[in-house]
Amino acid sequence: MPLKYNDLPVKVISKLASYDLNDDTTINIIVKKLYEDSIITLEQKTRWENEKGALEFINLCQGVCTVLPIMNNERLIRQSGAFLLAGKFNVYARGDKLQDAIIAKAESSLREEFDKTFFYIADENKETIRTELEHCNISEANLFPELEYQLRYIRKHNETQRRMVSYFDKFQLSQEENNEENDIEVEYNPDIVREIIKTKISNYTLLEDIIKIFNENETVDWMWRNSIISRMKVLICKKLMQNDYNKQEAEKMANNIVKEVVKKHKMR
Repeated sequence: MPLKYNDLPVKVISKLASYDLNDDTTINIIVKKLYEDSIITLEQKTRWENEKGALEFINLCQGVCTVLPIMNNERLIRQSGAFLLAGKFNVYARGDKLQDAIIAKAESSLREEFDKTFFYIADENKETIRTELEHCNISEANLFPELEYQLRYIRKHNETQRRMVSYFDKFQLSQEENNEENDIEVEYNPDIVREIIKTKISNYTLLEDIIKIFNENETVDWMWRNSIISRMKVLICKKLMQNDYNKQEAEKMANNIVKEVVKKHKMR
């Protein structure tokens, strides 16, 4: 259950983060300091100074809290979210009494606090998801009310309305190129793509997925456009990694496939 900014665990963990904890800082010393700083009551201090209470204090200091912020600015109000406050403090036993244990700051990954299962969102799906979220009134413009974000959202939205065109290439035609027998256009050939990939990929489903990447990204002049070639390499690399290739193998394989396909097309 989310806590508020003035709940005990939030106040204690936040204050501990500001303390200079050294090798001589015991639980009893910290409990006394928290009382002096008016973070805890006398009753709480007395409780944490005994064996059972010390264990309660340790559990509190090593927990992760979900905290609801004070809604004191427009961004927090719009986002309606919560923050994570991590209690990452090591406790080292010293002597027989738990109250004499040393407490020290520590580093840890918050990923350990969550389920190990995670979802992978491919780059090519992000814009579709963003568009769907906009239908729910969730967008950069809504979540970030500052003017710079509003302008960036408008600019990005306008860019999506522009018609896609090829890069400018000044028209030049020599006498030789003017002959009807010469064809300067290099057409995309899916058969070439399939033959090259078949020599490298035996998995039929993966083979078809990679061919689909070429089919969906090719344009009239794609083999001369570094941006498209780079995008193909990235998408193929991600597809290979999803099929148990490690990063190094996937990058090498993707580079070789695209390189051979481009070379074969330019030779035609």
